[in-house]
Amino acid sequence: MKQGHEDGLCGIYSLLNFFQNEHLFTDLAGKSQFWIICEVAERLGLLKADHIANGYAAYQLKEIFDAVCSKLCLPYRSELVREVDRHLEENQGAAFKKIVDQGGALIFMPEDGHWALLHGYDESGFHIDNSGRKRQTSRMPECGYEDMPSEAGVVLISETPKVVFQ
Repeated sequence: MKQGHEDGLCGIYSLLNFFQNEHLFTDLAGKSQFWIICEVAERLGLLKADHIANGYAAYQLKEIFDAVCSKLCLPYRSELVREVDRHLEENQGAAFKKIVDQGGALIFMPEDGHWALLHGYDESGFHIDNSGRKRQTSRMPECGYEDMPSEAGVVLISETPKVVFQ
């Protein structure tokens, strides 16, 4: 999905792209996936003019994601990156691969003020759904994970992960 040029809904589109990639739910009772996510955000008080125009912080995207999963009984949860970073001490690329390998994804900011969804990788690089450019493949910098900002994003985690952090 793509967003408009004047809105700050890239975080909402990142959530939508995650649900669509995972085929977790389809339109329900005539309501689109986008409508359901927006309805949950509105119920949480997170669909105000400021959010629509200026976007969301990571903790707000986490709250929306968790509420959608709860409403629809989906087997996922989320954590802010800073809450799981003690488990991911490798370089940033390896940390992202570990998240994907355990059945998760990452909403992160590849550019200032814009959220995108990292959801897979192969030999050519990481698979990123960017609401401005769908399905780009990109190489992530191999910088140290400890150099990431404390609010670098939201990790979307399967409740039945392939690999469990110890």
